[in-house]
Amino acid sequence: DVGAFPNFILTSFLAKDNDPAKSELHLLPIKGGLDVDKLGRVDMLCMRIIKHGISLDEAWKEMTAIRKADVCFPLWVQMLAYPLSGFACALTFFGGGLWDAGIATLGGLAVAG
Repeated sequence: DVGAFPNFILTSFLAKDNDPAKSELHLLPIKGGLDVDKLGRVDMLCMRIIKHGISLDEAWKEMTAIRKADVCFPLWVQMLAYPLSGFACALTFFGGGLWDAGIATLGGLAVAG
């Protein structure tokens, strides 16, 4: 199994005889910020690995290409997205008022900085 998350990739391998004692779990940390485009591409790669069993060589080449790809948005846009997301989520998903949205904006600024 493979799972792609914003800050890490989680992989688990089970032995052919399904013996849990022989299984392996790997946590691969990802440095840097949150690049949703790359996260989506890694998630699609994970689904192809699980559903179609692509070769390790092919998966490695695609992962290398994803890692080397340029980011979709400049850094200033990424940093602005954190406080704006906090503001919008506080109002939209949590039914908060402007005070709550302001606090969420400050939290977004703290995370971005």
